[in-house]
Amino acid sequence: MRTSRPKILLLHTLIDRGRDEKFVWGSNDCMIFTASIAAQVGVFDSSEVMSYAGTYSNKKGALDLVNKFGGFQNAMDYFFRNLEVINPRKALHGDVLLLDTPTGLSAAVCAGSVAVGPGDSGLEFVTIKKAIKAWAN
Repeated sequence: MRTSRPKILLLHTLIDRGRDEKFVWGSNDCMIFTASIAAQVGVFDSSEVMSYAGTYSNKKGALDLVNKFGGFQNAMDYFFRNLEVINPRKALHGDVLLLDTPTGLSAAVCAGSVAVGPGDSGLEFVTIKKAIKAWAN
């Protein structure tokens, strides 16, 4: 089993602390949030993703960045390239998810049967059934 009890407890502590943190381009958007949480629970080294934090502050800036990689999914593939691609239905606590949402593709972190990511009013929780790809260490 890849997920330990301490990892699950840490993940839920981080989620509880960030519950009211709203989405902010370049500092608490889906990619920055997901990379930060995944790093804190030991899934991967987020320094490369985090080097882009603060380099954009709006949707256009974020799109310009991900378009350098050929789109959002390609950016996710690049940033999480050192992790194993897994079936999203087999994702465990702390794994990285790519979601297909009504507003487009989004990064999130797995917290059991839900995916967690920042939204306009704080953290949002959706079923992992919306995940189209997943990465694990």
